[in-house]
Amino acid sequence: MKAEKSKKRKKSAIMAAVVLLIGVVCFTGFTMTARSSSESSQVQITAGKNEELIYARLTSVIGNDITCTLTGSGEEKAYEIPVGTDVVTRLGTITTFSKLSEGNNVAILLEKDTDIVKAVWITE
Repeated sequence: MKAEKSKKRKKSAIMAAVVLLIGVVCFTGFTMTARSSSESSQVQITAGKNEELIYARLTSVIGNDITCTLTGSGEEKAYEIPVGTDVVTRLGTITTFSKLSEGNNVAILLEKDTDIVKAVWITE
């Protein structure tokens, strides 16, 4: 009788250890996947031919009209974002200007030597 109880306890302990090990492996795999996917989702911000990038902090957002302070020079500029212009979040999701808010740091892609906004990236 005691030998039978001892076998059951030993079997239960082994099963508990296996379940715990599986849980640890799954958790570790999940966190590593989440970390690597967030690291690989860094958005590339580049300007093409006849385009220029400016970096700024938004000081006012009213609909698709934005006012910002340019990084570096401190100059204040105003832009109108055309309807349908891509706004890209830090995680790479494409959205609209409705996601912009005062205080966002952004990269703004302009048509070279104009104030025509072609795309906006939220950088912070």
